Amino acid sequence: MTLKNQMWVSYNNQPHFIEHIRTHNVLIKNLEEDKSFVSIDDLSPIEIPQFTKGETVVYVDTYHKNLIGKLVTVRNTTRNKAYAPYQVACGSDVEYVTPFDIVRLNY
Repeated sequence: MTLKNQMWVSYNNQPHFIEHIRTHNVLIKNLEEDKSFVSIDDLSPIEIPQFTKGETVVYVDTYHKNLIGKLVTVRNTTRNKAYAPYQVACGSDVEYVTPFDIVRLNY
């Protein structure tokens, strides 16, 4: 796996985002936005969930207190915000979220 900045990876079986790569150490950020340096050897590939504009999903993270457990609609996706590329809305509440903050509804 070729690692690069602005990329999602797995660290300790949890999704983390690469902020900056140094020679053998990588600055990563978790979903709570806590940062730490780890060895490049401790990172592995991860499958990133993909969502489309207009899709209804459930917000499952706790970062945006106003959205916890609510059905939200993907209003927009952007490549400019690699960490939180999905703009979601629930009524007048609009937030940018990571691909791991929301889950698809499966009936």
